[in-house]
Amino acid sequence: MSKHKILFLHGWLFDSRIWFGLDRIISEGNQSVLVDLPGYGKNKENNSTLVSYCRKIFSSQLSPTVIISWSFGGTLALLGLSRYCPNIEKIVIINSHPLLIGNNGLDDSINLKSIENIKYNLVSNREQTLKKFFFECIKGSPHEMNDYKLLIKSFELSTLPNNDTLIKGLDNISNINSHEALRDTQKEVLFISSKKDSLLGERSYSEFKNKKNIKFSFLKNAPHIPFISFKKEIIDVVNKFL
Repeated sequence: MSKHKILFLHGWLFDSRIWFGLDRIISEGNQSVLVDLPGYGKNKENNSTLVSYCRKIFSSQLSPTVIISWSFGGTLALLGLSRYCPNIEKIVIINSHPLLIGNNGLDDSINLKSIENIKYNLVSNREQTLKKFFFECIKGSPHEMNDYKLLIKSFELSTLPNNDTLIKGLDNISNINSHEALRDTQKEVLFISSKKDSLLGERSYSEFKNKKNIKFSFLKNAPHIPFISFKKEIIDVVNKFL
């Protein structure tokens, strides 16, 4: 595996703690940067938009860089395919999709109706809404309850982004489409999908199957958040790609 600078990009709701140490293992011998998006984690006071913030980070890299991303972070990571980000060489996308809303006609949990429901429920009952999302993220895992307990223990609700940040993020989820960028890019991209992902379902990528620079891997029993009980499986796949 060649040496790289690696940016780890989290998804909606959870900040850079979501990697549960995966970054330290994959980044051994490499330079790693844990990114907290605006309004998240150690970056809570930053008011930049998600898209402008990511474009600035990706375009400013001065050495060969890999992005390892998860969930909505994967959609944002594909902004690194731009010709204005010449040093973004590889992108790993875990349980995400270039267009999260409405492209495959699948009966999954992330769709325009569910997005509006989450926005409404965040305002009416934030705690219940967040805990329900926690459970959806580990639902289907053979270690479901243990994963849920660890997630609740690791992410106190008071440390998560405020409702305004979360609602803006949901609006972004509905509006980013990277299909065209993927179709045209020559950069290397790896999609990792969990077969037990209750939020996205088992995504189909048939439109990119003939592109040699785009690869696919599937985690048999993993849920939407695979970093708790399926670390080894992810490490093996990512190390082969890098």
